[in-house]
Amino acid sequence: MANRRVPLVLLACGSFNPITNQHMRLFELARDHMHSTGQYQVVGGIVSPVSDSYGKQGLVLAKHRIAMAKLALQSSNWVTVDEWESQQPDWTETVVTMRYHYGRILKEYEGRAGKHNNSNTTTLAGPQLKLLCGADFLDTFKIPGLWQDEDVAEVVGRFGLVSVSRGGLQPEQTVHESDMLSRHQQNVFLVREWMRNETSATEVRRALRRGQSVKYLIPDSVVEYIHQHKLYTEDSERRNKGTVLRPLTKHAQEPVNSLDDSTTADLLARRNTANMPFDLNGYWKMISNDNFEEYLKALDVNVAIRKIATLLKPDKEISQDGDHIVIKTLSTFKNYNMDFHVGKEFEEDLSGVDDRKCMTTITWDGDKLVCVQKGEIEGRGWSHWVEGDELHLQKRFLVRILFRSSLYTHTAVSPAATMPADFNGKWILETSEKFEEYLKALNIDFATRKIAISLSQTKVVAQDGDKFDFKTLSTFRNYELAFTVGVEFDECTKGLDNRNIKCLVNWDGDKLVCSQKGEKANRGWKHWIEGDKLYLELTCEDVLCLQVFKRKE
Repeated sequence: MANRRVPLVLLACGSFNPITNQHMRLFELARDHMHSTGQYQVVGGIVSPVSDSYGKQGLVLAKHRIAMAKLALQSSNWVTVDEWESQQPDWTETVVTMRYHYGRILKEYEGRAGKHNNSNTTTLAGPQLKLLCGADFLDTFKIPGLWQDEDVAEVVGRFGLVSVSRGGLQPEQTVHESDMLSRHQQNVFLVREWMRNETSATEVRRALRRGQSVKYLIPDSVVEYIHQHKLYTEDSERRNKGTVLRPLTKHAQEPVNSLDDSTTADLLARRNTANMPFDLNGYWKMISNDNFEEYLKALDVNVAIRKIATLLKPDKEISQDGDHIVIKTLSTFKNYNMDFHVGKEFEEDLSGVDDRKCMTTITWDGDKLVCVQKGEIEGRGWSHWVEGDELHLQKRFLVRILFRSSLYTHTAVSPAATMPADFNGKWILETSEKFEEYLKALNIDFATRKIAISLSQTKVVAQDGDKFDFKTLSTFRNYELAFTVGVEFDECTKGLDNRNIKCLVNWDGDKLVCSQKGEKANRGWKHWIEGDKLYLELTCEDVLCLQVFKRKE
C-alpha cells in the first residue's frame, strides 16, 4: 500500500504592512517544495498579521492590514487570513500563535477522523503545522532579546520551519552557525527561489509616501484600498517612532537568553537601568582599517569616492547618556552623525555613504552594540565593542558575506594628531645608485632591467595621518602601494618581480621603514625627507640602492 502523505498547514506570521506579491509567492514556493519531498500534502495556508501592540514604526492599524490581506488573497483557494493574533491586546509570541492554530487544526482533524473511523476507513495521518518565512527571518534569531531559547526550540523542534531564499542571503550558513537550528535541522526546510524577487514592504511604503507607483508589487485591489483610506503617508510612518519593540520590553522583564548566548539574559534585565555594559564616551582615533574598499565596492560606491574614502582616517567622537548615544564620524572629506536610543527602531538616511535608507535597530548583545539595518541590502549592520583602550567596529552584510573591521584607540586629543613627516606631493627622480644591482638581486630579467634603469620615475604620495598611498609612475609601468603604518598587509609586487610578500611599515623617527618578508632575505625599504628631497633606500640580500627624488612645485 502506498505511503500516505502527512497533511501540512503553512503559517506565516508578520507585519504584512502591507502584504505584497512576494508574501503570497512564498506560499506557492513552499507548497511545491514540500510536495516534492514525497512526505507532505499541503492542505492549507494561514496569514496571521501581528497585533498593533508590536510597536514597529510605521505599522498601520491591524484592521487595515487584515482587510488588505483578505483582498490580496481573494484569488487563492487554499491560503486564508486569520485575525486571532491581530486581535490580541498584547503582542503574542510566534510560538503562542502556533500553539493556538495547531490546537484548532488538531480539533478539526479529530472531528474528521472520528467520522472516518465510524465508516471503517483507513485512519488519517496526523496533521502538522510549520512556520513559513523568508530567509531573512532566520537572522532575527540572532537579535538579542527578540527570541527566547525555549520558544525557538519549540518552533523548530515541535513544529518546524519552511524558509524560502531571498536575495543573496545564505540560510544554510545561518543554520550551520546556530547550535539550536543545527540540532533540529531535520525539521528546517530550505526552499530555493530561482526567480529572484526583492520586493520589500519597507520600500513599498516609501514609494507610496512619495506618490510613486507600486503597481505589480502589490495587488491592484490593495493599491485601491490604500488610496481609499489614505494609508502610508509621512504621518503614518511616524506612528510608533521612538517606541521600543514590544518583544524587547516584554522579554526584558523575564529571564531571557539569546539563541546561543547565555550572557544576554543578565544584560536584558538591566537594559533600562543606568548601568551600561560599557562606556563609549570619548574621542577615538583610527589605528587600523581592514577590507574597507571591498566593503564600499559591495555597496556599489563609485570608484572615485572609494579612492577618497580609503585615503581618509576618520575619528569618532561619541557621547553616551545611558541608552541614548550620539556617534560622530569625522574626516576631512565628510562627517556623519548618528543619534539613536538603544532598542528603538528608527529610519536611517545613509547620505554620504551609499545614499540608501534603512530601518535601523540597535541593541546590546553582552558588551557589544549590535546594529541591524533593514533595507535594500540584506543582513546589513555593524557591531561596536571596547577592549581596553581600543574601540572595535565591524561592519557586515550578507549579500556577499562581507565584513569590514576598523580599530580605534581612545585619546584625549581631539584634533588631528601630528605626523612625524609630511610626504604629500609629487616627487621627480633625480638620481638612482645601484638600481640595476638591486633588480638583479630580485632576479629581474636582463631586458626588463635595461628598460627600468632608463626610465624617469615620478612618485605621487597621498598621506592622511598614518595612511599612505604611494604611486610610482613611468612610461613603462605604474605601481601603486596603499598601506597603514603599523598594520601588516599582503603585497603582490606585480610588475616588479611578481612575488607575494608580507609587509609591515613603521615609523623610525621621521623615517618610514618597511620590512618585506618572503622568498628574498633582508628585503625592504626606507623613505625619509630632507629639505625638498625625498630619499628612498631599497635593500635586498646584500644590495643597497639609493634613489633621490625632488619635490615638484
